[in-house]
Amino acid sequence: MLSIRLVVLLIIGIGCGPAALATELSDAIESIRTHHGISATAYFVVSARAIEEIEALGTTRTDTTERFTLDHLVRIGSITKSFTALAAILLEERNLLALDNPVSEVLPDPPFVNQWSDQRPVKIVHLIEHTGGLRDLSKREFDFNRPVALEDAFQIDPESRRLAWPPGLHSSYSNSGAGIVSLVIEKVSERPYETFVADEIFARLGMSSARFIVSKADRQRLIAGYDRDGRTPIDYWHTLYRGFGAISVSPRDMLPFVQLFLNEGQHGSTRLVSRAAMGRMRRPQTTLAARSGLAYGYGLGIYQYQRGGVSFFGHGGDADGYLAYFAFSLESKQGYFVAINAFNNDALLEMRRKIEDKIIRNTTVEPHASVTLGNGQPQNLIGTYRQETARFGEPSAKNLIEVSLSSDGTLQTSTPNGRRRALVPVTNWHFRRTGQTVATIAFIPCGDQIFLQGDFGNYVKRLKDDSLAPCNAATTP
Repeated sequence: MLSIRLVVLLIIGIGCGPAALATELSDAIESIRTHHGISATAYFVVSARAIEEIEALGTTRTDTTERFTLDHLVRIGSITKSFTALAAILLEERNLLALDNPVSEVLPDPPFVNQWSDQRPVKIVHLIEHTGGLRDLSKREFDFNRPVALEDAFQIDPESRRLAWPPGLHSSYSNSGAGIVSLVIEKVSERPYETFVADEIFARLGMSSARFIVSKADRQRLIAGYDRDGRTPIDYWHTLYRGFGAISVSPRDMLPFVQLFLNEGQHGSTRLVSRAAMGRMRRPQTTLAARSGLAYGYGLGIYQYQRGGVSFFGHGGDADGYLAYFAFSLESKQGYFVAINAFNNDALLEMRRKIEDKIIRNTTVEPHASVTLGNGQPQNLIGTYRQETARFGEPSAKNLIEVSLSSDGTLQTSTPNGRRRALVPVTNWHFRRTGQTVATIAFIPCGDQIFLQGDFGNYVKRLKDDSLAPCNAATTP
């Protein structure tokens, strides 16, 4: 088996010592890698101060016997957005930037069109939490594959950045937002975005391998990237806005980054980011659901999800030929990173599940208690909810969620494909799924509408009358 088994125990500031060879997880990851025909995989599991397991498996290309090591470069795609968010937070903590301020205060002529600007300006935080009202990049922008200066990148397809709905309501993933935040960082720091991140994050975390553009000299360290089959090469992708997905880095150098989150912003003896800011990263604030009190969703450069009732926070990355993921759990006090050099989401998900199952094995979390809904509340919520936002193009009339009462009188959701899932009430308006321990879904009454927000997206039910309480300060910008 072509592998490097580097299982060590490292106590930061004290030194390192040997640990017993861990084979259960590494053998499972290797089995998934070979089953899917992926040439290279790297992963690690860490606690706040120790490396629990770390390994590189396979070869740098399909046509070589050169072993893939922890010091080769992989591309981490949209995990770059977590670094972009950290950069903005650093500037805010230095009183050079306020995330809650409108973008136009930094960029008088911002690279988007907001027809609601008088009442609802786009704020910097909206762009980081994907609540700016922007759809994602156009095909022309995604396919543009040569490096250009940031301001020139905004000239490729300006029409793609016309807001599709008012900002500060719904979270809808858009790579454009990170590009605009990059420009904000440049203007405020008076340094190129890439230079600021390299100086203030890479260097301070000791991530010497991390870079936004791979030079010719670096190409020997960058392993090949492939399509889903693990054999068809994919050319290097020069992301139009490097702030959304351009970072290449060695798996080894991702260690301090993941541990930064477990240590609440502390790196060794240095505090890179305040504990309060790290907590803010984990909790969204600008969706209707967030303002109604839901603590779940996409925060500042990271998002929350549940595995076996345990909360994880992290971000995934797709870099055309490479997939990566990092996540951490404060409940389990561990985090991880995994990367593969193939566009095979099934393989990555299988690996993530094996890693997460190891992390949560001895973790028990008590679920938020269910409540009894108030009189008439189930009738308020049942009905057909139509898709309100779409990442690409217009929302589809076929995308519906039906909320109904099951035979035992509990609420449930169903989709056109027939999937039914129970809704467990945590409050009158917030719900979790069976097996989840925190509320992950919110119904938000707003005048003659009820919005429904969760991992599945943003939906709305129109009412025949204005029988519910109107929007108020808790649910409006």
